[in-house]
Amino acid sequence: MHCLIPNKNKIFEEEKIFLEEKHRQGFKLEKKGLFFYRFTPVPPQEAIYEMDLLSRKITANELQIGGWEIVETKQIFYKRLKKIYYLSLDPDNRLLVDMDTRSNYYNFESFMWPTLCHLLWMFAIFASVLPNEFPDLFPDLTHLSHALYLGFALSLIFAIIRSIIFSRGVCLINGKLEKGAFPLMYFVQLKNLSPSKREEVRNNLSIMGHVVSHVERKDSDYYRLISPIPNVPKLRREIVTILGVEKENLVVGGAGLSKESIYHNDPDLND
Repeated sequence: MHCLIPNKNKIFEEEKIFLEEKHRQGFKLEKKGLFFYRFTPVPPQEAIYEMDLLSRKITANELQIGGWEIVETKQIFYKRLKKIYYLSLDPDNRLLVDMDTRSNYYNFESFMWPTLCHLLWMFAIFASVLPNEFPDLFPDLTHLSHALYLGFALSLIFAIIRSIIFSRGVCLINGKLEKGAFPLMYFVQLKNLSPSKREEVRNNLSIMGHVVSHVERKDSDYYRLISPIPNVPKLRREIVTILGVEKENLVVGGAGLSKESIYHNDPDLND
């Protein structure tokens, strides 16, 4: 079954609601094209869909998450990202997604489409002036003026709709920020771990959030972790306390955080 993609589904939160409703009706997402979804019939049931934006450098194995099925992957070339569609049949399952990257994506789109609106408006004015001022120089443009006006008008309407949609996405993200429901992306380095401690950390770090990627080197393990824990000092304390890691073997950073913000109000961790 094919279904036209609603404009509002450019916002991930709206798309999630839409796909979950389709699954309750007995249609599972199989493929997302440029204008249409393709669904496959399944028994009607409750399901959870989540969409995440991750770097194209992350491998297929790193995308796999226990309890979740990857149903679709879409490339976003101009942002060097890929959009992953996850599905879980456990209605109590929840996936911590990279809200920081999603916020940047919404902000970029909400800036890009108004800019495009202004450019289209300028071209429309330019195309309307030339045939009247220089009819001998642009005779073909005079005959095509009505078609150009229609094309510019439709493109302008399309750009305005997109601008409004992504501006709403920015408002949704800001609302989550204000409520404190904004998982953060952390970079965790663990040094000089014994083989048994390394295995323990690998198995239990997901208690504190969603492990996006893990790279193992000879002397260090590197993790990208999405977590609802609100700041770096608190995450460091959790790792030291729960996993029993020595402070001197732990480095934690956050995307876009300065050293001052990492260690604010926690002088004991500033070693």
